[in-house]
Amino acid sequence: MRSNSWQKSKKPAASKGDDTMKKFATIGEVMQRLTPPNHDKLEQATSFNVTYGGSEANIAIAMANFGHDVSMATILPLNPLGISAKRSLQKYGINTAATKMSGDILGSYYLEVGHSVRSSQVVYNRKFAAIALAEESVLDVEEVLEGRTHLHLSGITLALGPGIRAFTMKLAKTAFERGITISFDFNYRAKLWTVEEAKPVLGAILPYVHVVFGSMWDIETFAGIDVGEFNSLEEKRQAVFSKFLSSSNCQVIFGTIRQAHSTHKNSLQAYAYFADDQVDFSRTYEFEIIDRVGGGDAFVSGVMHQLDLSAKNYKESAEFGMASGVLKHTISGDVLLTTEEEIKNMLASPTLGGIAR
Repeated sequence: MRSNSWQKSKKPAASKGDDTMKKFATIGEVMQRLTPPNHDKLEQATSFNVTYGGSEANIAIAMANFGHDVSMATILPLNPLGISAKRSLQKYGINTAATKMSGDILGSYYLEVGHSVRSSQVVYNRKFAAIALAEESVLDVEEVLEGRTHLHLSGITLALGPGIRAFTMKLAKTAFERGITISFDFNYRAKLWTVEEAKPVLGAILPYVHVVFGSMWDIETFAGIDVGEFNSLEEKRQAVFSKFLSSSNCQVIFGTIRQAHSTHKNSLQAYAYFADDQVDFSRTYEFEIIDRVGGGDAFVSGVMHQLDLSAKNYKESAEFGMASGVLKHTISGDVLLTTEEEIKNMLASPTLGGIAR
């Protein structure tokens, strides 16, 4: 890691508003999701349940449901599929003024939902999607950032194509210069690009982010952090994160630790690592799964809803994010459909479940 790429720079000016309604922006792909019913394999399918999603769209919808002013920029084809995808955002009150209708194809993915010992499978059909083929000039930086206090970015968007990648980098640099709080989820997808392709791109955006969602592997691999060997995984994770935090503009790293008991029964705990080798952990949840897709996005949404960088409420944010992520696993589709009150009730309950009366 070259030291001149990681000089300390501007702190997010928007942090003073983190404890109220955020003016949140994101950019990414909206896809059509097609799922065979009844846990059928794709080879068996004669019909599909159709919904819309995508990491950034999932986060935008959850943030809107938490009561924030949310805008999303994407590129959708001007045809019935693109219009339907756009409406899937607008029905939750998301501002789509920065979205452009261009190109011919809406990206899609097929989700085969596993059961018991059979894992879920995903087949993408997004290589020639409108957003993947778009030129950098299709979207407008000023339209995306106008009036925004927060910007969320994802490694998935950077993987889609050269035009949207160049635009996202320009967007990050502009937002950083304006003191906008920038959060970033590595979201590495091996089906979209290789580690060798991703490393220089993800490494280039990291100097501009204030909040990171990722694992030890993400930071080691894409930030080029090498701390040698340690006696325990926790000691090494602490060393990797500490070195990254001390040499970047990032103020906190959030992530989750998952234990899979079966395809439909998991345990999850969240962490928040921050300055001076400090770490907070959430409670651990053991739960059964209806739909795992979007669980990480729900976690990001819960954290960003609660997070106040000026107050450094990292423990509270990790707890709220973890509850949000766990609850999403019990909801079909990509999106966390809940309110702040429901998450708070879940956190306050000594036992999960029951009947709300």
